[in-house]
Amino acid sequence: MNRQLSRDRQAHNGKADTNRLECSCINGEHTPDNGRHFLAGGETGALIHSMDWSRTPLGPVDTWPQALECAVALMLNAKALISISWGPDLILLYNDGLKSLIGDKHPHAMGKPIREVFPEIVETDRPLVERVMSGRGAAAVPNLVLPINRNGRIEEACFEYTLNPITCEDGTVGGIFAIAAETTNLVRAERRMNDLQQELENRVLERTQQFKESNLLLQQEIAERKQSEDQVPDGRAKLEAALHSMTDAVFIADAEGNFIDFNDAYVSYYRFRNREECARSFSELPAIFELFFADGKPVPLEQWAAPRALRGETVTNAEYILRRRDTGETWTGRYNFGPIRNRENEIVGAVVTAQDITELKRAEEEKQRTYALLEGITTGTEDPIVALDENFNFLYFNNAYAREFKMLWGQDIRIGTSLIEFLAPWPEYQSMAEEFWSRSLNGEFFSTIMECGTSEQEKQVYDLKFNPLYDNDGRLFGAAHIMRNITERRRNEKERERLIGELEEAIKELEGFTYSVSHDLRAPIRHLASYTHLLQQERCRAKDEKCRKYLKIINNASRKLGMLVDELLEFSRMGRADMVKTTVDLRSLVEEIVLFYSRENRHRRIQWHVHPLPEVTGDPGMLHLVFSNLIANAVKFTGRRETAVIEIGSREKDDTYEIYIKDNGIGFNMEYHDKIFGIFHRLHISEEFEGTGIGLANVLRIILRHGGRVWAEGKIGKGATFYITLPRG
Repeated sequence: MNRQLSRDRQAHNGKADTNRLECSCINGEHTPDNGRHFLAGGETGALIHSMDWSRTPLGPVDTWPQALECAVALMLNAKALISISWGPDLILLYNDGLKSLIGDKHPHAMGKPIREVFPEIVETDRPLVERVMSGRGAAAVPNLVLPINRNGRIEEACFEYTLNPITCEDGTVGGIFAIAAETTNLVRAERRMNDLQQELENRVLERTQQFKESNLLLQQEIAERKQSEDQVPDGRAKLEAALHSMTDAVFIADAEGNFIDFNDAYVSYYRFRNREECARSFSELPAIFELFFADGKPVPLEQWAAPRALRGETVTNAEYILRRRDTGETWTGRYNFGPIRNRENEIVGAVVTAQDITELKRAEEEKQRTYALLEGITTGTEDPIVALDENFNFLYFNNAYAREFKMLWGQDIRIGTSLIEFLAPWPEYQSMAEEFWSRSLNGEFFSTIMECGTSEQEKQVYDLKFNPLYDNDGRLFGAAHIMRNITERRRNEKERERLIGELEEAIKELEGFTYSVSHDLRAPIRHLASYTHLLQQERCRAKDEKCRKYLKIINNASRKLGMLVDELLEFSRMGRADMVKTTVDLRSLVEEIVLFYSRENRHRRIQWHVHPLPEVTGDPGMLHLVFSNLIANAVKFTGRRETAVIEIGSREKDDTYEIYIKDNGIGFNMEYHDKIFGIFHRLHISEEFEGTGIGLANVLRIILRHGGRVWAEGKIGKGATFYITLPRG
């Protein structure tokens, strides 16, 4: 197990040596050749190479960012458990190492959003993912117990892993490079060792008691035999029965060190092949064995068990290391010994018992290594971690938990003490703690938010995640929880809600002002247009070209101003109007708009390509305005083409419909793509293309109110594509 853990850690250290994965080109060059270097990744590499990625959100391999290509190549050539989650939807790619963890979801998990593959842990990982994707550095998760759906069965598993940002060429984080190491076997081994240690300790106590009882009996029986020739025969039988019923090695020596008797366990303990081969006196033992103290120093003959007992010493639980001189076999023994006295209190012999505790010592050493490993893993984490047994006593806690507990309750805690007793001065929190821990000790996994603190200090808010603990045999022996202080986050959320409320109020006031101003401007504009028309008829009947020119300018300006006011009113109305949602057939809606613009532009050659469109839930009037604006734009900006081509289609993407309107018009500079939906913002002067700069702002507002997104892509002289998303269902 340790060797496996070491290999896992070497793989972990080799692949996550930095907090940010910045991929460079393979062999110094970027070679987007449909993933030929992915073939080196075994089965998953072949799968990635063979998949039609154009059907996924990542698109064809030759369009992948350089950072993603390099990260996939690194992943497939590694032996560790590695996955990549790319893009806002965290599309999953993984290597052969992670395939066993994917289970029966392989190979269908490849290219799917990670929330579809691991729904049971996505909520647990969400804060870490947000931290990495927001560019705030890597995140590490210590030995964490999670419920995992493995091959269709929920089971408990333990992992430690790191989430590393994959940095794109423009410095943004494009995805996550995750390296995992499963520690389930290590945790189970530690639990099993605890059980074994307890069992062995119980056996030692039991054997010690047996020794004391047998020693007393033996001392009495041997003293009586030395004093009297006519010893009762059945007394000897009882002594023999007691001696040979013991599982610990026992030998009895007289005052000269000759062995009077020994049991069968003595034969096996000292590695003799049979009773005939056994040493018959203490003087024979040094030629057969070497004896050492626990620190490895040789034990002088006078410090061996039999001589010490014959000097009158009574000792329990003395540990020695034995080594056979002929075979070199080494083991550790725990000895109990004492003198045998007659009725005159004279030493007439000695009794020695020994127990092989080699496995117990190994288990203890393994337990200490495991505790050291757990301490090393959890000490550095900022999140407090604690585990309790079934009696609410502390089994384990890291430094972060000890500090948090001292800050909250002003007390230092120790392993083995009771959490419930610590909280006795605060009955309210004692009751809540007992309720939460009882749920977890009954086998429940759950999360909760809890507010803690004494009356003298500011209350702290914590996000608590509880889970039960099971041993290797599936027996529940305790529970654990991870706590995260979210006091500052809660404070920020309240401040954010307050600012949002103020912003919404300001927006309402601005919309009301816009509506009022626009409405009040309509009458003066109509008067201006009317009187301009009268002047043209009455005053410019003569051939006064200058007069006509001026009046034409005034007339055009008032017409444009009227259009602007009308669209401002529409823009304001869209923000204030209530949405009346119903099922909208986008195919019928778009065909109606296309027919209108076809009739309006009979003199032009326009090729329309309208693909199947879905039914969605939304406000019919608002959605009609959206598609009218987008299609009108496509018609307007293809006006200089001999043959205009306008394509309208859709595709399903996760839980949304993505609809696009594509044209072969004049396009636009992508440098300004983030401004194109701003009110009054125009990328072309009005002398070239008529407009007010409000239509696309209306599109954005309506789609946002429907819970969707809007964006555009274009290239100067190559046309433009406008995208909108609407929720499915």
